[in-house]
Amino acid sequence: MRPTLKRLNLLSLTVVIAVLPACTDAPILVDEAGHRHQAIVNGSLDTGHPAVGALHSGNQAACTATLVGQRTVLTAAHCVLDPDTGNTLQPVNFYVNGFPGGTKYTATAVVTHPNYSGGNQSDIAVVRLTQDVAGVQPMQVTNTAPTMGESVLLVGYGLPAEETGEFGTKRQAASVIGKVTSTVISFYGASATKGNTCNGDSGGPTFANRGGVEMQIGVHSTKGGVCGQEGHDMRVDAFYQWIAAQAQGDLYVGGPVDQAPPQVQILNPLVGAVLGPAFNVDVKANDDVGVTHVVLFLNGSKISERGTAPFQFPMKNLTNGNHTIEAVAFDEAGHTASAVISITVKLGGTQPPTTPPDDPPSNPTTPTPPDPGAYGATCSKHAQCQSGLCALDTVTGQRFCTSLCDVTVTDSCPQGNICQPSGDKAVCGPLHNELSGDDQVLNGGCSVGGLSAPPTRPTGLLLLLGLGLLVVLSRRR
Repeated sequence: MRPTLKRLNLLSLTVVIAVLPACTDAPILVDEAGHRHQAIVNGSLDTGHPAVGALHSGNQAACTATLVGQRTVLTAAHCVLDPDTGNTLQPVNFYVNGFPGGTKYTATAVVTHPNYSGGNQSDIAVVRLTQDVAGVQPMQVTNTAPTMGESVLLVGYGLPAEETGEFGTKRQAASVIGKVTSTVISFYGASATKGNTCNGDSGGPTFANRGGVEMQIGVHSTKGGVCGQEGHDMRVDAFYQWIAAQAQGDLYVGGPVDQAPPQVQILNPLVGAVLGPAFNVDVKANDDVGVTHVVLFLNGSKISERGTAPFQFPMKNLTNGNHTIEAVAFDEAGHTASAVISITVKLGGTQPPTTPPDDPPSNPTTPTPPDPGAYGATCSKHAQCQSGLCALDTVTGQRFCTSLCDVTVTDSCPQGNICQPSGDKAVCGPLHNELSGDDQVLNGGCSVGGLSAPPTRPTGLLLLLGLGLLVVLSRRR
């Protein structure tokens, strides 16, 4: 007949009494304050697995736990419950890099499986931390079943065997699965080449190889008899859906971990620019893993959202006065970053003077340059435009300030103008009504290159020299 199952954890954190046996057959309960217990049997120091940490509950129970999300920890239910009342112990803290001296993360929520009834009956719990664990990649939890005879690795923070040791030393040992039930995997015996679990290892992980990736397949729950005789884990694949639900979207499923917020910058317009009522906002956003979307706000109200680059937002019909533009970038992990600028809208924008001023400047050798012009303003060189693009209308022979645009967005250019593709970019140009009805043809174009003399009107393509691209001039709207 097999020995009665014993809990592996619930080591008191009070002062321990020396010269006591390393293991005992008695149940390991909170009131046994003076007992030491051996850690992973026949184990060695574990210098890896940074996601495996120590768990302290209510300043009474010392256990092991594993980070399986950026702020989600997996452990055993009996590690976080008072054995007398069944209530959750408070506080619950997770320590990275061991105890003491490790970095402490406090729990904001603790959820035990509703079917837990002692022993290894659904002995599993999820702990959600108040913040992401920095600099540690979580372990992946498997949803595939274990098999008899499968090689595994046991890890835990139980007390070392030496009487002078203290809780907080992480150890590992190789083992082999000796039995598989619907919710439990078991390990039998210990030898020079095979380890087992013991008190203080409760809640710790059992790892196995899945497709070349080390994944968690079990949670240490109970032992049978003395340490090294029997060890029993909860199968995480049997509880995978429940674990994922409690993680609330924070269960690590592989790939790079997004731990840094995105970077965002408003490239155009510039801070303090004076613009007309229609213009484009160009946003640059990047992230260590990936930007999911960028949202644009005008005076605190959401205007538009883009899910892919280029993050360009056409603005139109703005009223005269001062306005605040904010771009907020989001990444896969839900981190955000924002950039804010203030601009002024003035009908017609700021245009360069068309005639010399009446009074010459006080210092003729250092004339004050005019403010850059908004879209449509008269120009003779790029520097006279807020967008940095001075174009030539080949129909009228007039030069004007243009801007980049988005051909996929309706009315991305000011009224009376059309967005025309130019390689991987597009620019706004005038729409000339040379045909009747709705059959409007863009015969004008823009040349943002050498402006020494108006070129002759092209018949098919016009070279955008400043961008190094060709643009189709005749295009139906």
